[in-house]
Amino acid sequence: MTVLKTLKFIEAPNLNKADPREQRRQKLAAQLEQQKQMLTDPAFTVMQVKWAKDEAGAKVRKETPKRLRRWWQETGDNNYVLVVRYGTKPIEFEKGKPAIAAVGKDGLVKVIDTLIAATKSGELDELLAVGRKA
Repeated sequence: MTVLKTLKFIEAPNLNKADPREQRRQKLAAQLEQQKQMLTDPAFTVMQVKWAKDEAGAKVRKETPKRLRRWWQETGDNNYVLVVRYGTKPIEFEKGKPAIAAVGKDGLVKVIDTLIAATKSGELDELLAVGRKA
């Protein structure tokens, strides 16, 4: 026991604890990337893994397409409106103004790229935190 007394024992720090702000940033950035891919490739699908029972009653892994909703709508004359959602609620960038206008698909892609950059740099942290509390 004399050898163990030479060691200094401490509490183990939790090294796997992730910052909640960083998790929200990554989640929104990933969703915006999906929206961008849906816009550029109409056949884009995300597959999810589910467990189901086969005919024999054994559980098997099954990949099924995940339902994705578009966050944009075409309003006519090649104009688009994008409503960014976090969870089920739209993010209001200004009071009462959750929509972003864009001209053409290229303009919408640029808007999405701008939002991804703003999310990764932390500019939307306050808006994500407000949406989280509501």
